[in-house]
Amino acid sequence: MKKSSSKSKECALNSEDGYVRMFLRGRPVTMHLPDQQRESYSLDHKVALPDRKLKLQWVYGYRGRDCRSNLYLLPTGEIVYFNASVVVLYNTEEQQQRHYLGHNDDVKCLSVHPDMVTIATGQMAGTSKDGKLLAPHVRVWDSVSLNTLHVLGMGVFDRAVTCVTFSKSNGGAFLCAVDDANDHVLSVWNWQKEKQLADVKCSNDAVLGAVFHPTDANLIVTCGKSHINFWTMEGNTLSKRQGLFEKHEKPKYVLCVAFAQNGDAITGDSSGNIYDLGQRWSPHQPGGVGGPRGRDLLLCVLKDGTMVSGGGKDRKVALWDHEYRKQSEMEVGEAFGPIRALTEGKPGELFVGTTKNAIIRAAFPDTLTPIVQGHTDELWGLDVHPSMEQFATCSQDKQVHLWDTNSHQPLWSKTIEDPGRSAGFHPSGAVLAVGTMTGRCLVLDTDTRDLVSMHTDGNEIISNIRYSPDGNFLAVASHDNFVYIYSVKENGRKYSRVGKCTGHSSFVTHLDWSQDSQYLVTNSGDYEILFWEASSGKHVTSMDTMRNLDWATSTCTLASPPSVGVWPDGADGTDLNAVCRSHDGSLLASADDFGKVHLFSFPCSQPRAPSHEYGGHSSHVTNVAFLHDDSHLISTGGKDTSILHEEEEEEEEVVEAQEEDLSVYPVSSRQNKALNFPVSCVKYKRSRAQVPRVIPGDGDGDVMCERRQRFVSNDLQEGFHLGVMWSLPVCQGFGLDPDSTCPLLVQGDDGFQQSQEVVGAGEIPDPSGADQPVFSQVTTSRPAAGAPRLRASVTTTDLRSDQRPGGLQSAGCSLSAHSALTHSEHHHN
Repeated sequence: MKKSSSKSKECALNSEDGYVRMFLRGRPVTMHLPDQQRESYSLDHKVALPDRKLKLQWVYGYRGRDCRSNLYLLPTGEIVYFNASVVVLYNTEEQQQRHYLGHNDDVKCLSVHPDMVTIATGQMAGTSKDGKLLAPHVRVWDSVSLNTLHVLGMGVFDRAVTCVTFSKSNGGAFLCAVDDANDHVLSVWNWQKEKQLADVKCSNDAVLGAVFHPTDANLIVTCGKSHINFWTMEGNTLSKRQGLFEKHEKPKYVLCVAFAQNGDAITGDSSGNIYDLGQRWSPHQPGGVGGPRGRDLLLCVLKDGTMVSGGGKDRKVALWDHEYRKQSEMEVGEAFGPIRALTEGKPGELFVGTTKNAIIRAAFPDTLTPIVQGHTDELWGLDVHPSMEQFATCSQDKQVHLWDTNSHQPLWSKTIEDPGRSAGFHPSGAVLAVGTMTGRCLVLDTDTRDLVSMHTDGNEIISNIRYSPDGNFLAVASHDNFVYIYSVKENGRKYSRVGKCTGHSSFVTHLDWSQDSQYLVTNSGDYEILFWEASSGKHVTSMDTMRNLDWATSTCTLASPPSVGVWPDGADGTDLNAVCRSHDGSLLASADDFGKVHLFSFPCSQPRAPSHEYGGHSSHVTNVAFLHDDSHLISTGGKDTSILHEEEEEEEEVVEAQEEDLSVYPVSSRQNKALNFPVSCVKYKRSRAQVPRVIPGDGDGDVMCERRQRFVSNDLQEGFHLGVMWSLPVCQGFGLDPDSTCPLLVQGDDGFQQSQEVVGAGEIPDPSGADQPVFSQVTTSRPAAGAPRLRASVTTTDLRSDQRPGGLQSAGCSLSAHSALTHSEHHHN
């Protein structure tokens, strides 16, 4: 036997017999080379990275089953929430998502700063693939640029950060967090300096919420199991006062704390009661406020001072007036589950998060529209439609979903009697087979979702289920060590068992069909690779035929051609859950136990083959599949229950813009509803990734339109002159004289303000205090004759010496193409 170099002692090549041998947990695994590889194959041959790359396009689902206060609306019109290790910013009007990917394990909590731009998110502890601890921590980041600004608590938090919130009354300078350790430690931070100010043991029982008082940054309220506590910070000390329920029955859980416009603390509890604690921190219950018994209650105070409550088990959302009198009520459907989070949308609108991981847009009296849906239990079953942009999933939550990749919504959902584990489309797409955790196989009509056929093979997990390429057979792989073969007639509507593959000594994990539908290859839990004749179920031992077969799919983690390259160093055989070859045969994607999806070149026969790596999932990724045209890759998470949708990354070439180019607009019509620009200024004519860049004539610096949001400047120094090009219709849209005035929207740490009218050169009043970085002077002038454009020169003064990069940002209504501008054009691979 010819062995590999010393660098690959775990792999060996037998060139005479034409196979590669690798070892998993000390057990040899033999994979045979096709004849076309035998002559040229070498273990030391270097393989290039795939030319194609992926980027995250969509995250399906929402984490509502075990997290609270994790749904907010941003001024851009995006709702922000999280699932797995991804924080999602979802513009529901434009059907676009952006993603913050700074976390490396499950995100557990979220808070939006009073500036409505800065966001804090906390995560749980995890473990990397080399066994090292991934420490729980809080990340503070910019929702415009998606850049991380600060990281807090590395080495401080123990298990997970389950509550995080910014202070309100001191410009959001403080941040408090609760650790999910035994003592549930409450800590307060100066987040901009990344300095812990105080900490204290909060409670032995679960803590479900922590909020600052809106007018006192030194007062924090925490609530949870059988308690509500009021903490006063003096120096580095936090002192506690317990909330007293006096004559009222002590609730099992105080679920949330909200504040009325007058500063009164209001609580909702597990008994369905609303308590107004006033300023005395002991409850009195206004008449008519108590809800039905046995109903968990969440609260959201609206901008007009009215209040919305959300029930748990009864799934009711109620609107209350300023005197706590119920004005209206509606009920969320049972399919979406009890209510977990409430946040105010545009006037008259709410967003509701539920324990079944759904987000619903709601409006009184009875409008309820689901905009996000997902699974609620461990997710393994995945297959893609053979000819349409659809895929199916099934989960241990007993739900089967057929998803449309354009709308990102389920075309239908069906509840089945048993937990689901595997799924497979018939080649015609007419039916979908679903394998369950109980040995049952269901066949569903993909148009009507009706049950077409059902059969049972043993009582163990159906780990894999797959139709033959010609549609005449169905293979059912079970944890009872057998593969059951069914004859399929009438386009997937009639079944009869014709064979049983017997020979594995452990549970069957993966299977593939040959292109001619005559043979099967299977893997098992003890790393066996066996081949079968489909029509008889007979075990085939001769490799002369098997090694040269064309396989319709490549989903076996151990296969021919050898898949040595997908296995990491030191793999124990359970690290890799799934692989999938692209339909054009150029790529191989893998799903591992460390929350990663890898993209390899195919075939992947060289040890330690290089790959592109993609995160987003937490813990184990259970399955991967390319859509029928290879345009997208779908991956499923196990415990995180998420579905991630990756698309091919496009290459961009930066070219000079010409005078005749269309105007470039950074603000969409939906975003304008939050920013209040004139309607005439919000036409949107540019590609999603296009980045206009200003090269000012009187200074040195950049302004860019960051991800469909707004112009974001680089770090500006004192005395810096920034030229911004404005089209003439923009100023006319504001109703201003273009010869002498030009408006500007500025953003500092304190949020957005629109400048006051400026004539010639004038001062912009500083609304936030001298210590806040704002633009302090604007001058305007008309350029050369015949060019209908205005140039606004902006001078920055009085900037703090410790101004962080990106801390000063500017936004404009529109930006006209000019010879000084460049823009990006897309070029596909």
